[in-house]
Amino acid sequence: PSATAGAMAVVDIHTGDVLASATYPTYTMTEYEEDYESLIKDKRLPLFNRAFNGTYQPGSTFKPGVAATGLTLGKITKDETIYCSSIYNINGMSFRCMGYHGAETVVDALSHSCNVFFYELGNRIGISSLNSYCRKLGLGVKTGVEIGESAGVLSGPEYAQQINAPWYIGDTIQSSIGQLYNLFTPLQLATYTATIANGGTRYQTRLLN
Repeated sequence: PSATAGAMAVVDIHTGDVLASATYPTYTMTEYEEDYESLIKDKRLPLFNRAFNGTYQPGSTFKPGVAATGLTLGKITKDETIYCSSIYNINGMSFRCMGYHGAETVVDALSHSCNVFFYELGNRIGISSLNSYCRKLGLGVKTGVEIGESAGVLSGPEYAQQINAPWYIGDTIQSSIGQLYNLFTPLQLATYTATIANGGTRYQTRLLN
């Protein structure tokens, strides 16, 4: 089926400037001034800025952050391999990969989006250290943009406690591939990607300079 909503954000990796952002469905100022009632009743929520306030599960876009954290902390080297047999077993639980990749370096694992590699790397890092570095990269924190925005959610024991849920090693495994409670805005993901792309400097994201 066709998508009924969407959003995007583009950030300059060298300055943090928002180069473009869009949210759909949208509206014109004429509609806002002349037919506001229809806009607020629209079930598609055209008045909701999905680019800055909508939060979505990042999935595999989270993996470069895990890779950067693992390399920074020495939990993996660029040449070390982790073997993917399509299943990752830990504490009596099994987690699947979408493929059978064999021995994967970190570059291979990013290229193939290998879940098993990042299950193991996330387990080596631990959720506390992983989330600490992800915040530095711009996830789970506000970007600093001049208008309202969501801080998103970093999946971890702190958030689990807020919703009265337990935290298990399997939760760390799932969180390491961008699943479970992880929820970020398109603007956050753009800022995070820009931070990795420029070598690690996270600028305050801004609309005006």
